[in-house]
Amino acid sequence: MFKQPASSHLGDCPICFLPMPLDKQKGAILPCCSKTICGGCMYASYLQQREDVSGPKCFFLQASSSTRCERQTNFSRDEDLDRLKRIEAGDPVAMREMGNGFVMKGDHTIALEYWTKAAGLGDVEAHY
Repeated sequence: MFKQPASSHLGDCPICFLPMPLDKQKGAILPCCSKTICGGCMYASYLQQREDVSGPKCFFLQASSSTRCERQTNFSRDEDLDRLKRIEAGDPVAMREMGNGFVMKGDHTIALEYWTKAAGLGDVEAHY
């Protein structure tokens, strides 16, 4: 009755290997590496980093990162810089997220360009 589904179309969390929730508000995209993790792992990271004196680290890169939960000031500028690095590397998730940011700013033409590039590189969520 309370079993987890085998998987979802969003895949599994790369940390805990549980299926990603269908509600996108219950997950987060790390801007430093464009990995999507579940809300539980994001919260566990937040708790761990509150106690860690050495500063925030990315799960996957083991380098300093600038996610929303770790920095309270200037986070949008730091995230955009990280995202631009990922876009230069050809990351479709970063391109989709940059397009989403341009929609929030009201620039739909540039957003459509980023979404088209992301969809061309195989990002399913950039299609809708």
